[in-house]
Amino acid sequence: MNIPPEDLLRTLALGQALVVSPALGESYAGKTAQTIAAILLLAASDVVTLAERRMAAGARLAALLAAADPDDITLRADLAELLARASAMTLDERLEHLFSGLEALHAWADAHDPALAKACRAFLKDYAAAERLDPPTLAT
Repeated sequence: MNIPPEDLLRTLALGQALVVSPALGESYAGKTAQTIAAILLLAASDVVTLAERRMAAGARLAALLAAADPDDITLRADLAELLARASAMTLDERLEHLFSGLEALHAWADAHDPALAKACRAFLKDYAAAERLDPPTLAT
């Protein structure tokens, strides 16, 4: 039997909310059980969209790095090599790898290309916003 992670987390959350929390009442332990249930629901909702958000972020980051045309020849070559190696990596490895390229590009852009530095910051802002947990949705 294969239970998707989001279903497992929702089941644990509902068990916590419907069985554990009521039995403990309004005590500290009961309120803690309610908090745990809410966190499990948040995590369940996030599991569904996490891979999609990370793939979109990776594609946007790769596009930003590919479009960058720094006049630093070494940095340009490093970015090209980095992008070539990234294609064979898993999603998490690829994101970490691409972020190392963003770090180098952003450092260079801060000193040489204000528009590119602004684009780097815009990506970071959007990425951070996408990493927040959305409120859970209950299946009806």
